[in-house]
Amino acid sequence: MTEARLIVENFVDSMTHLMELLIKETSILNDKDFDGLKSIQSRKLHLSRVYEDAQKRLHEQRDSVNCLNEEEREDLRKLYKKFRGVLSENMIALRGSHDATENVIKIVIDAVKKERGIQAHNAPAFKARPQGYKAYANV
Repeated sequence: MTEARLIVENFVDSMTHLMELLIKETSILNDKDFDGLKSIQSRKLHLSRVYEDAQKRLHEQRDSVNCLNEEEREDLRKLYKKFRGVLSENMIALRGSHDATENVIKIVIDAVKKERGIQAHNAPAFKARPQGYKAYANV
């Protein structure tokens, strides 16, 4: 096997493994099985780094794809398109979970403020929001 083909195959393998994990993570997020997230985070970090390294190597040696025939190139394009779709779905699921968590925290903070008789005020958009104790104390 030539070095060029090895570079491409490493890229494909890293993308495939990361894609499988992203699909699993998206499923966990959609099922709201947040305990399941803990078990995959270190693996996700590892696979992300492996993918990044493989992508950099392929970028540095772009001529590596010249070892592929047209059918293999088309398969690589399709795989990359699928990867981008899976990545997009994963990012949407992560953002949804983040936003839901942020909303729960806001509800709790507002309830604490109400209990303490502190008038809630909404920080305007694009302005730094109060942090720490200031987030729920009347300052």
